[in-house]
Amino acid sequence: MTAFRYDVFLSYRHKPLDAEVTQKTFRFLESYRLPGSLEREGRHGVRRVFRDTEELPVSRILSSTIEEALRDARCLVVICSHDTPSSEWVDREVATFIELGKAESVYPLLIDGTPEISFPPSLKKIPGAEERMMDVRTPEGTAQSIMKRAQTALLRVVAQVAEVPEEDLVREEHLRRKRTVRFAAGAAAALVAFVVAVSGGLWMKAESYRQVTAKEQQAAMEVLERLTYGLPDRLVEQPGLYPKVAEILSDNADQIQRILELSPQSDDARYKVAVNKEKLATALLKLGSYDTSEASEKEAIGIYETLAGGQYPGSSLALASAKSNLGNILTAEGNYQEAAALYQTALDAIGDGDAGLRAPILGNLGRCQVMLGQYEEAASSLEECRALLEQGESTDYGEDASAVLTEAQCDLNLGLAKMQLTEYGEAEELLRRSSALYDAVAEDYRARTVRINALHADSALADCLTRQGRTAEAEEVFEKAIRQAETLAEDETNTEAQLILGELCNNYALCLNQEGRFAEADTWYRRYAAIQEAAYAAASTPQAAARLAQAYYNIAENAFKSGDYDTTSGYFRRCLDLLEPVSEQLGNYQRGEYLARLAYYEIIVERDYKAAEKAALEAYEVLPDSEFVLYNLGYALLMAGREEEADRVFTVLASLGEGALQSVTLDFEAMEKADIYSPHMPEVLQMMEDAARQG
Repeated sequence: MTAFRYDVFLSYRHKPLDAEVTQKTFRFLESYRLPGSLEREGRHGVRRVFRDTEELPVSRILSSTIEEALRDARCLVVICSHDTPSSEWVDREVATFIELGKAESVYPLLIDGTPEISFPPSLKKIPGAEERMMDVRTPEGTAQSIMKRAQTALLRVVAQVAEVPEEDLVREEHLRRKRTVRFAAGAAAALVAFVVAVSGGLWMKAESYRQVTAKEQQAAMEVLERLTYGLPDRLVEQPGLYPKVAEILSDNADQIQRILELSPQSDDARYKVAVNKEKLATALLKLGSYDTSEASEKEAIGIYETLAGGQYPGSSLALASAKSNLGNILTAEGNYQEAAALYQTALDAIGDGDAGLRAPILGNLGRCQVMLGQYEEAASSLEECRALLEQGESTDYGEDASAVLTEAQCDLNLGLAKMQLTEYGEAEELLRRSSALYDAVAEDYRARTVRINALHADSALADCLTRQGRTAEAEEVFEKAIRQAETLAEDETNTEAQLILGELCNNYALCLNQEGRFAEADTWYRRYAAIQEAAYAAASTPQAAARLAQAYYNIAENAFKSGDYDTTSGYFRRCLDLLEPVSEQLGNYQRGEYLARLAYYEIIVERDYKAAEKAALEAYEVLPDSEFVLYNLGYALLMAGREEEADRVFTVLASLGEGALQSVTLDFEAMEKADIYSPHMPEVLQMMEDAARQG
């Protein structure tokens, strides 16, 4: 049987409706999982889809990238609208597929018009094309309404890829949907009704009997709290219910606070109200409701500060813990600078008196320091965290698995720091250990945070392997992790799942880019960019802007290596325009990243080597430990004619291993192809090769 790189090639006209339907079709096909009954037979669905997101000039000559993708595709899906026949590009893609002897694997997706109006000329020549047509036209004519029909119609293509009869797949999918709807609806209705009924009943009881004993009140609180704060974990396998759960949590938290305020001892009541606010903040954080989570935690901090001023027992330690929890929320938002300051404040308040609390805070501080580019400081914080964990009596975990989870998170963060410090051997060992710990816990403890953190560990491990030049091993890790992330990301309300899928797509693209597989890398980079665009549209924060800027930079850099200079220039400008206004407020890390990217832009787009040298040296002053900064500093110095200084930079890069040599080699090849050349380039590569051989 012929092996294909792509299961589906999407051909479409670059018009707003066509492009939106294509993007949604791309996501549906790549995320669709076969029903379990077919997977158990060894079948697989669509694994890879090709779509080109850039409009090509009107020409009957396709690019080599497009031709290769058509040759390596099993099926061709043509998005047909009244605009399609005017695209010579789409017509040529269909004609090429016919010439390759694959006419029977062409599937029209009709989104408006009629076959006579919307089929390109070459498609009309295929016998039986209308019989394979998937008619998804709707009266509304919107992408959303079209895709509701397309999710069933596209099963025809999935069946072709899976090599099963279409009617078998449709029947199994119908059964699966019925089971899912019954289960989710039943679970949601039962939980919502039960929680509302119980919480309402308890409140009525508390109001009616203000003189209830403390024991009765505590019993009521325990039931209500268990229902309220256990919901996120219990609903982890129920996609789409998180927004409703957030409403229940907020309503019940208000009722809990009213019950607590019945207590005659005001300081005790205030303390319990603060504890309640913290529990609500933690639950909302799990649901991705960052703003409301942050507000609830700040209310708790305000109460603890008042109590600490009155010397209420335990309030000072509780205040330190609450500040650490607020740091967790800010970290999730991407506000690493403020989070790190809060963690440090919490550590100063705790001192050396509570190792059990100090260890996880150190781990969280280390994570922030990694994200801020403070790698030496991060390694110091995280090594202290590990030392505290090792002093504990045991790493065996009970019902909440907290000890092992803290250890796994510490190993993950320390592995990231060691990787940035180019200590790859130690980093790999730590990341493998972190992944194994998360996997062990996930067997019994199915909170989505554990599952997503396990994928972060896998992503970091694969990235570490890529940097060592072990791309084949990295690719295996990526493919397995991406499949798991796609399952989680089927729930579009799960923000964490979308972000980890984006991280994996980006790092996988970096791996493919390093192997010189630029067309494949472009597909994954654009998938990452689409996720970040959605995140930025939902919340236009500086942190979201920085992540989207990184996505645009990666598309530009990859396009440069493939020789697509128009895409390079366009996406580079998008990157810099987004990052420049927020880089100062996000701290040194993003400021250094911006300057390094500006340096590379000046080299490959503007060819202004003096400007590149200036930006690269500024980036090095701000972020001297960054591998990314070092690459661009080396290129800038080389092109500015400062060869001796450039050699010193490349000598440092050579010590990073085989991955660095591969990266510099690919960059030099791309520069020469674009007529950006220094006669000293061959000597640099020879020096790096010699250094690599010497170990």
